[in-house]
Amino acid sequence: MRISRRLPRRLLNVGAAAALACAALATAAPSAAPSPVPSPVPSPAPSSVPDDAPPSVPTGLWVCGADFTNAVPMCWTAATDDVGVAGYDVYMLQGDAFAKIGSTTGTLYVANNLVAGHSYTFYVVARDAAGHTSAPSAPLTATAQQGLPTWSPSPSPSPSPRTSPSAGSACRVGYAVNDWGGGFTATVTVTNTGATGISGWTLGFAFPGDQRISPPGWSATWAQSGGAVTATNLDWNRSIAPGQSVQIGFNGAYTGANTRPAAFTLNGTTCATA
Repeated sequence: MRISRRLPRRLLNVGAAAALACAALATAAPSAAPSPVPSPVPSPAPSSVPDDAPPSVPTGLWVCGADFTNAVPMCWTAATDDVGVAGYDVYMLQGDAFAKIGSTTGTLYVANNLVAGHSYTFYVVARDAAGHTSAPSAPLTATAQQGLPTWSPSPSPSPSPRTSPSAGSACRVGYAVNDWGGGFTATVTVTNTGATGISGWTLGFAFPGDQRISPPGWSATWAQSGGAVTATNLDWNRSIAPGQSVQIGFNGAYTGANTRPAAFTLNGTTCATA
């Protein structure tokens, strides 16, 4: 008896379809692999400018004000630095050595709590953000100022006429200079050494060189014609009692030698020199 091995037609059709699908997969082109996304390259950090050099030396230290009490106001020309000047340190001579008395970010400093009429010596050092410091400036020696006098008007039944400057008064003049080469600050002290008061005054002297005052000066009205210089009182310091002094001053410039004036007059009378 023969047994039939023929498969059903449905199974044959399924097998053929599967074979065709496998052949199609085998002959299909392989798909391209996705391109890798490049990682972003970090931007280089900005490089900072190194601060390797100290600031330049502050120059032109001078007394830049008047009418301070028990103080010396001083100014100077700003220093420079490759990155920037952060501030200035001010030193004062105390005994045999200089000591730091204060700091400022500008080019003005007022040394306070001094004794009026006494001389003090200072210098200034520039400082940058990295901590570098400049060499010291040229020293400044100045007299502590005594400030403006307090004036109280006395009642009077009738106004008094304005008096003319007193003539023939005994006087003494001190002339102190802080010189930084080409420029200088002069402090002039006028003392009444007579027995009577001076009411109104004009100080006169002559420069022996080419010195020129730099207006306006302080504590007087200053004028110059050629080498001749005059300083006339202001309203608040027109009177000088016996034994009392007034202190006035100015800034100046020169070329050559800065020789001090040889003589001084007050209201036309020659004064002794201190």
